[in-house]
Amino acid sequence: MASHAFQALQVPEARQARRVRQAVQAAQALRVLAELSPAHPVEVTRPLLAAAVAGAQPVLELAARKSDTLLLRVPAPAPVPASARDYGGALAMVLKVYDGAHPGQGESAERAGREACALARLRRAGVLAPRLVASGERALLRLYVEGPVARDVHWNPDLARRLAEWVYQCHEALAVEEARSWLVGDMNLGNFVLDVASGRLCGIDMGDTRVGDRLDDVGEGCMRIVCHRPGFTADRWECAVAFAIRYGQLAGSVESVLSQVPARASASFRQMAVWRDDPFMAELAEAFSFLWGEALLSCGLGLNNWSIRPIDDEEGTEGEA
Repeated sequence: MASHAFQALQVPEARQARRVRQAVQAAQALRVLAELSPAHPVEVTRPLLAAAVAGAQPVLELAARKSDTLLLRVPAPAPVPASARDYGGALAMVLKVYDGAHPGQGESAERAGREACALARLRRAGVLAPRLVASGERALLRLYVEGPVARDVHWNPDLARRLAEWVYQCHEALAVEEARSWLVGDMNLGNFVLDVASGRLCGIDMGDTRVGDRLDDVGEGCMRIVCHRPGFTADRWECAVAFAIRYGQLAGSVESVLSQVPARASASFRQMAVWRDDPFMAELAEAFSFLWGEALLSCGLGLNNWSIRPIDDEEGTEGEA
């Protein structure tokens, strides 16, 4: 039986016009496959790339705001590599194409290269991430990770702690120097999947990776968890606190992490206010420090002798929502 990864082939008639438009865009995007080079180890990825070049069929447009991101159905080569999952004679792959049609993203060559490098390094370090199949100047091809996205599942403190563990492992694998590494850069909960093959949480999108302070990801992660609908409930605050505490435990300083979350999360709210032209987000940025303190108290934690610390003036945050 075909996986739900390909059930998108059966779509309501109301979406047919959109599918036609997407098909044209997909045909243009598929042309870049011939420009890509297989990732290491090439003995594994070269047959996968060859199969994609020979017979990839677009199934679904996964994203279009930051890149043209397509789910592809690819005839499975023989034998199927152990790292690839066979869906009834086909493989599911994801093609991401960065180009000038997506303003504000920087040079497409830099973005594709950074993401490809990050995915490869994560895999080498044993961090669960999609297998990179191939990459080029403006695109990359990777295997699809099947599972529900974290944005769509029930959230509880355990899931929040699992997210913190993945983010910490990511930072360690991509470390540049103490307290700095290549970041996830976009902690949108839609960028994480509960992998059905392993049951583990998997980060699937490193398209916004950049070098920065690790706590930028932690602060944005708290912001994303709190805002996740239904937002700002007691349960959401409990999850955000659990996320920050677990990261702090792994980093060796819970108090330091908890004290810096408000400034980092507030910075993320301010960015969101600009991107969405949403004054409410700006108001939340101002209120977050107080709300965070209340959340800690409700979880049985107090500020004690440590204080909420601001971000240094010269520091800033980049990336996109």
